[in-house]
Amino acid sequence: MRLINFKTAAFVAMTTLLTACGGGDSGLDKKSAKELFQEASQHFYAPNAQYNFSSVAKIYTTVDNPFTDELKLKINGAIDNKAMRYEVRPEVEAGMINVKLPMLIDIKKQEVMIDPANVVDTIGMFTPDAARDLAKYKGKHVRFSLKNFDVNAKDLEAAMTIISETTKIAVGALNEFNAHIPESSIKKLDLDSKAKELNAKAKIRVDLDAEQSKELQRKVNAYFIAEVQRNEHFPADFKRGFNDAMLENDLMDSGIENTSSVMYLNDKGQVIHSQDTYNFSVENDSVSMTMTTDYSNYGKPEFKVAPKAADIVEFTQQDVAKIRGF
Repeated sequence: MRLINFKTAAFVAMTTLLTACGGGDSGLDKKSAKELFQEASQHFYAPNAQYNFSSVAKIYTTVDNPFTDELKLKINGAIDNKAMRYEVRPEVEAGMINVKLPMLIDIKKQEVMIDPANVVDTIGMFTPDAARDLAKYKGKHVRFSLKNFDVNAKDLEAAMTIISETTKIAVGALNEFNAHIPESSIKKLDLDSKAKELNAKAKIRVDLDAEQSKELQRKVNAYFIAEVQRNEHFPADFKRGFNDAMLENDLMDSGIENTSSVMYLNDKGQVIHSQDTYNFSVENDSVSMTMTTDYSNYGKPEFKVAPKAADIVEFTQQDVAKIRGF
């Protein structure tokens, strides 16, 4: 069992978390920088969180690979925790390659809707035979629904329990992360021309150096391990695997990271714009990512992935066998 580098995930999650959807009347000037940051973070994953986001990330590396030159990632989407619907429209640009894969995840309906048009075209560039078999998806949206697959009811219930409990622990871990960010690392900044353009009422900055990020990782990892081990809903083999994976992750993590995030808040304490920089060191290579994100439509998110019934193709158990042959 392998887990994604939690420290890396935590920093990316921290940026996403700053999309607060709560807050009261203004009075932001009376709050400390850390209060503004924590309130924004907590409001983001509230049960009634709703908003749109639009991010552009540029990635720079010292890796000698033409694919990574001028690598750009765009992610637009919508979050609706209330309805448990999530839209993500990622787009990757790298030289001549441009790949898009819009998708809509509906937890209540237990289904995922994907627009594969661009991916089908990309596959066709490299595998003409596969492109012919995938032609039926052109101009259509593909729906992956649990009802179209042979899923054991007990296995599904067990999986859903693990996902639900792990999500609860993850929320607590993010609270732990935010609570232990040193107050000296979060500062209020004077409003500038960008703030005027955005009609922002507050501006804050969060900086973490390598030692601070390592200390935060230790605290969050310890929290994760302790909560998983004491949770009565997890089977023993899952607990053992999780613990071993976390320990392995710590041993393999040799990267040194530092981050810098500047956030503009509206009068409700919601982040409407952020500018973030992440620096990573992986073995002998370095990776730097700069990300600019705009947030909008708090309380009324707009969803773009909304096909007509006639434009939906069901993906079934039989289709899985065909795809495996590509």
